Amino acid sequence: MSTRPGGGSESTGAGPGAATAAAATPAAPSAEAALELQRRTEELEGIVRNVPDVFLWCGDDGIIHRLRTGRGFERTIPDDQVIGRPMWSFSPPDRQPEVRRLFEQARDDRVVLSFQTELAGVGGAVRHLETRLVPLDSGGMLVLGRDVSSLRSIEADLRRRTEEVEAIMTNVPDGYAWCDRDGIIVRTRIGAGFDRARPGENVVGTPIWQVGGPEAREGIRAAFERARDDRRLVTHVTAFARPDGAHHHESRFIPLDDGQVLVLIRDVTERERATAELRRLMASLEGRVAERTAALEAANAELARATRNKSAFLGVVSHELRTPLNGIMGFAELLRDGVAGPLTATQREYLDDVKASADHLLRLIDELLDIPRIEAGALRFQPESVDLVDSVARVIAELRPGMASRQVAVATAIDPAIPALLLDPQRLRQVIFNLLGNALKFAPRGGQVRIAAVPVPGGRFRLEFADDGPGIAADELPRLFLAFSQLGEGRVRGGTGLGLAVTRQLVEAQGGEIGVESSEGNGSTFWVVLPLRHARD
Repeated sequence: MSTRPGGGSESTGAGPGAATAAAATPAAPSAEAALELQRRTEELEGIVRNVPDVFLWCGDDGIIHRLRTGRGFERTIPDDQVIGRPMWSFSPPDRQPEVRRLFEQARDDRVVLSFQTELAGVGGAVRHLETRLVPLDSGGMLVLGRDVSSLRSIEADLRRRTEEVEAIMTNVPDGYAWCDRDGIIVRTRIGAGFDRARPGENVVGTPIWQVGGPEAREGIRAAFERARDDRRLVTHVTAFARPDGAHHHESRFIPLDDGQVLVLIRDVTERERATAELRRLMASLEGRVAERTAALEAANAELARATRNKSAFLGVVSHELRTPLNGIMGFAELLRDGVAGPLTATQREYLDDVKASADHLLRLIDELLDIPRIEAGALRFQPESVDLVDSVARVIAELRPGMASRQVAVATAIDPAIPALLLDPQRLRQVIFNLLGNALKFAPRGGQVRIAAVPVPGGRFRLEFADDGPGIAADELPRLFLAFSQLGEGRVRGGTGLGLAVTRQLVEAQGGEIGVESSEGNGSTFWVVLPLRHARD
């Protein structure tokens, strides 16, 4: 083997025709011819060195007697294992007979043949070679081999990817059409399960807008032209009339770089039918909601009318009750003052009872009058300077006879930090009277009621009324501040059930809050939070 400049190598071996070739050597050429021959030889050497191929020179029997590898060729078999072996011996055993037949065919027919084979090299490495057999005029065969292993790998990967794409395109429920810039279909494919507008018809060469029925052509053409001219995605849904009902196709027109348009077509008949059914159900639901709304409005109107009638009735009844009650209270006062003559102790006691009952009835009438006023928003507040300590003391004095009869004590603890209030004194007294009266009603004989007041953040104060009575069950608390509602029979102490309801409305109308903390067997604490100042209406 001899080494040539440029990184290539050449190996030679003595062939059977070596002596004959030497004897037939022509006379030495002229100097100019020698130089030209040298120049051409160098050119060929440069080409051979720089092409990524292997060159084998074989005799007519296929035995390799010379080897030359070009630049970059990955040799897998050492040169000294190549010379003297048949060229087909480097192919896999099952391919060797075929390669030998091709060699003999090229030699005998004096034709150039090309084929691909594998080359098993050192360490089991396999190279894919594109092989070309070239018969030489001087006898023997030139074998050119090019390593196409990377190309074969690329081809295999391309085949795999093509198969994947084919599988996707075959099994997705879509149709595809490639159109030129004039809208003519140049290639089409129908996916699995796609319901075409014209089944079984070859539409290649047809404008895309003629695939559907006449009623759909203008819409499809306009969508195609918008996608092509504006270079943007356009979606269009087309309806087709069929014997089994209307079918709907959704087409997505996608402009391509070369001016063509790719059209993706999907049968959306079931979706459109479901959408239509949903719209029908929504319309039906809207109709039912409208009917229910109208019925509710009618019921609300009737309820408002009944509420107005109730308020009017309460107002009339209250005023009608107040007129004779004023007469009873006036004559009782005259008799008690001795206008009709001196009274015995028993008569004075009876008149005191009449007066107390009349006062109680008057308070009930006032509560009945307050309800329609509050509901109608007609209740007016007249804020003025009020001393909380004095207001509480006045109510205690008014209720003292009842406290004495049941031997209930009242303890007060009003924080002196509470300044003079700017509230309606009559409404404040009504709140204190109702809550203290409620606490006294449920305090046990010989028990105690505690009144406390403290300032709280936000320019407000908290007023509490605590008793040591039987307490309130948790399931009864939600009904506590409802009008005409009383708690369980075991707690009934008389009354209409209006006191707490009116108190709640009076407190909330002034921007306050009311609540209770209670549990069975542990007494109750009613509380209100009111502003220190309430603006005049």
